[in-house]
Amino acid sequence: MSRSTSVAHGSPSTSTAALIGQLSVSPPFAGVVPAADCAKVGGANCSGPNGVVAAYPWLFVTDGASRVVNIDLRTGAIAPGGDVVVAASPNRSDELAYAPRLGLLLVINNADTPPFGTFIQVNKMTGALTIGKKVLFPAAANGAEQPVWNPHDGQFYLSIPALSGTPATGAVYRINPHTAKFETAAEIDQCGPAGLTLGPSQELLVGCNTVYGLDGQVWDAAKDITANPREVILDAKTGIIEETVFGVGAGDEVWFNRGDGHYYVTGSGSPLRPTPATAAQGASVLGVIDAFSHSLDQLVPTFNVPAVVAPAPNPHPAGTSHSVAANARNNLVFVALPANNVFPDCVTGCIGVYGRSDNDRD
Repeated sequence: MSRSTSVAHGSPSTSTAALIGQLSVSPPFAGVVPAADCAKVGGANCSGPNGVVAAYPWLFVTDGASRVVNIDLRTGAIAPGGDVVVAASPNRSDELAYAPRLGLLLVINNADTPPFGTFIQVNKMTGALTIGKKVLFPAAANGAEQPVWNPHDGQFYLSIPALSGTPATGAVYRINPHTAKFETAAEIDQCGPAGLTLGPSQELLVGCNTVYGLDGQVWDAAKDITANPREVILDAKTGIIEETVFGVGAGDEVWFNRGDGHYYVTGSGSPLRPTPATAAQGASVLGVIDAFSHSLDQLVPTFNVPAVVAPAPNPHPAGTSHSVAANARNNLVFVALPANNVFPDCVTGCIGVYGRSDNDRD
C-alpha cells in the first residue's frame, strides 16, 4: 500500500481520484453545531452531514436533527419526496445501510436514549423516501454504530459498543427488516464494537473502538501496561468468533474491498498515535487485513490534529481519520483527513487517496 500524492476536496471521482464537484442541498445540512446548542454534550451529536451510502443514481445522506435526504446524482438536487425527518429529536441520524433488492434503508440514531434504528422505504424509480418501522435498542449503553446489509440471509447487522450492566461486553445485533425485531448474533468482550463490514463467506469484520491492555482492562496510556488493540472477525451465520486480529485499532468505520480481498480498518484511537489525543499531532494509522488469511498486512499512516478549545479562534475537537472506503474496480482507498498542513492542499480537510503498487498485489 502506497500513499498517493493527490488529495481531493468535495466529491472525488473514485476512478480517477480527481475532484468532480461539491454537493450542497436546500435546506442546507446542519454543519458544525456548537456543543452548547446540542441535546447531548458534544456538538457532533447534532452536526451533519454524517453517514453516506451510494446506490446510483441515489446518494443517501444523514444529517443533524434526525434528517435523512436522498440526492439524485444526475441532477445534484434532492429527489422529490427525498427529504425526511425520522424523529422529533435534535440529535443526528448517523450511520446507515441499504438493502438494494428491497429498496430499504436502515438508519441509526446513535445519540438518542435509547439509540434506535429507522427503516425507510426507497422508491427506486423516483427516489422518494417513506418512513417505516422503528426499532429501539434499550440495552445499548453507549449508542449504536455501523449497520451492514447481508444479502445472503436477508438480515441487517449492527454493532453495539456496550450492553447495559456489562461495559466491557459489546454485541452485534441481527435485525429482521420485515418484523423490525432483533436478536443478538454475538457478544464480544474487550472490543467496543463500532465498525462493521461484510466480507467473504458471510464473515463480519467488527471494528473495535476501545483499546484494551494485556491485563484485560481498558488501556490507559499513563499506566505501565502494554496496549493490545484488536479487530474481530465472526461468522454471521453462527455468531462464532473466527479470528481476533491483534495489532490494529481502535477505530470507527471499516470496509471490505472485494477487488483485492482486504479489509481496511481505521485507527483513529490507535495507541500508536501521539497522546494525549486531544493535544497531540502526528500520524494515526489505517490497517490493512487480508480477508482470507485474517492476517494484518500493513499499517498505513494517516493523520491526527489536536483540538482547539474555545475561546481560541475556530475551536474544534481533535481531528482524526475514522472513515474509509475503497473502489473495487481499481483498488483505490479513500480516507477522510482532518484539516492539516502536512498533506498537500489539505488545510481545510481533504480526501487522502491510497493505492497498491503493482508488486504489492497478492
